[in-house]
Amino acid sequence: SSIIGRGLGFGKGRGALGGDGALSSFDKLRMKGGEVGDCRMGAVLVGGVCYNCGGWGGGFIWVFGGFVVTSSASGEYRKRVYTKFGDKGETSLLYGGRISKNNPHTEAYGITDEAVSAMGLARAMSGDLRVKELLRGLQSELFTVAAELATDPGKYDLFQQHFSPVTPEMVQRLEEAIDGLEQDMEMPKVFILPGGSAASAAMDLARCVVRTAERRVVAMAEEGLLTNDLLLSYLNRLGDLLFVAARYEDRDLPIERATGQRT
Repeated sequence: SSIIGRGLGFGKGRGALGGDGALSSFDKLRMKGGEVGDCRMGAVLVGGVCYNCGGWGGGFIWVFGGFVVTSSASGEYRKRVYTKFGDKGETSLLYGGRISKNNPHTEAYGITDEAVSAMGLARAMSGDLRVKELLRGLQSELFTVAAELATDPGKYDLFQQHFSPVTPEMVQRLEEAIDGLEQDMEMPKVFILPGGSAASAAMDLARCVVRTAERRVVAMAEEGLLTNDLLLSYLNRLGDLLFVAARYEDRDLPIERATGQRT
């Protein structure tokens, strides 16, 4: 096997990470997030999180975010990007089995993934190293959020055996990042019309996506599906941080342009 990633997990036995297949061609998996459980060959993972367990024709495991695990058997098959396992409108939780793609869990972690992509766009457009590094860290951290959102409440104990949940320290770090950016600039005192620059506009877009994810998590909480109230605190603070980061990105622009009063 060729392995890229961090942490140690085991890949034999039944598919504890969202599926009921067996993984026989892997002895060990290394992936972000520490130790993981058994997983069916061909699971689609995001940062070590199994989002859609199913047999890929290529016989490999793809971990989004730059963490890729390929099996020794991958050369025996023609690799395919499509799996067909979601053609009936179902997908798999990290822990909890198959569910509808319209399930509150799927909505919440799916929109969280949208936020990761929107922040990637902002990071690619930003010319500020501090902002780029901040966004990269936030993108990676959102995988922790997605992992919790992709777990059935009845399987939360199993999740905690293999992954770290969102913690008060994570929320505090967001607050410290906000405070640090505000100390190094003067926040505009007028209404902001997004679009001062391409990078800040992308961050404002990411902020709106995070707010949508936050609303979906509120809906989960109202249905008794939320296992960690800190998820709400984290997403709330993250939206604030993205707003401040966008203003920091445009801090050297004329105030009229930074606030959208003129182009």
